[in-house]
Amino acid sequence: MPLRVGAVSVADHLAFVTRSSGSFLQAPSWAGVKAEWGHERLGWYDGERLVGAGLVLLRQTPRVKRYLAYLPEGPVIDWAAYDAADVTEPLLEGIARRADGRSLADFDVAPYVRICMGADLQACRDALKPELALYIGGMGARTKNFYNDFTKHLGYEGAAAKIQDAYLSGRRSEAIAAVPDALVDETSLVGSPHRIKDRLQAWKAAAERNEIGSMLLSGVNVESLRVVAEAAA
Repeated sequence: MPLRVGAVSVADHLAFVTRSSGSFLQAPSWAGVKAEWGHERLGWYDGERLVGAGLVLLRQTPRVKRYLAYLPEGPVIDWAAYDAADVTEPLLEGIARRADGRSLADFDVAPYVRICMGADLQACRDALKPELALYIGGMGARTKNFYNDFTKHLGYEGAAAKIQDAYLSGRRSEAIAAVPDALVDETSLVGSPHRIKDRLQAWKAAAERNEIGSMLLSGVNVESLRVVAEAAA
């Protein structure tokens, strides 16, 4: 049965985040800290059972009638039990229905994508691993790290545990070395111009399914931006 997204009370939201060891950025009280933002509390329901919770921060962009929606380190959900599309699609579709009957195609889902272009594929992968190790291993406590949980959801349970253990024990070189090449390939654009153009075909296919829109490229330069633009044309 597809998940359903609906309102959730403060008490149920807080209880779910606490029980699931979610990030403090997803606690209802965080909305009070971000007083300049609007907010909503949403629950993900499997039938009538609450299986996820998210604090959505909202802010209107200057001079246009559009809003930025931000779930800091959220939503809190068992990523091992559901695909990313199971979580994001009912969220966006629910917002769309409330916004004059719009569809998922009206949203720009903008993933953060690292890019490193060069002839030496392994060197390109290795250049991105320190940042990945930082997020997977060091951005949170051992029991509360959104990025570690999501890496496990992608199928890298053993690597995520090893990276976190090494990073939190101060063995950062070991943590960096434990980042799988396959994870870099799956989440980033690396290697020669030809390889990057080839990998971009999968991203274009996802865009045709309205799963992504814009790509926020990190580490881009003039040469790699030209390659991406040519492939996207």
